[in-house]
Amino acid sequence: MASKSAIPPRRLKVYAARLDGLHDYVVAAPNQGEALKAWDIHQNLFQEGLASVTEEASAVKAANARPGVVLRRPAKGKGGWTEV
Repeated sequence: MASKSAIPPRRLKVYAARLDGLHDYVVAAPNQGEALKAWDIHQNLFQEGLASVTEEASAVKAANARPGVVLRRPAKGKGGWTEV
C-alpha cells in the first residue's frame, strides 16, 4: 500500500490596494480573485492597476500572520496594520 502524502498548503501572496485614498489595505490570499472577495470589491482592481502583489516586509509579515483577513493602516505607511 502506498503512503499518502500530505497535501501541501496553498501558497499565498500578499495583495495591496489603496481603496479609499486614506488607507493602505492588504490581504494574504491564494489569488487575485480571493483578494478581491476579501476586500468585497466587484471590479478588477488588478486590471485597472489599482491593486498589486506587494513584497513590503511589514505588509507581508502582518498579512501572512492572518491569512484571508483584510488589514489596513493609514496611507503612506504611517502606523501599524489593524484588522478591518
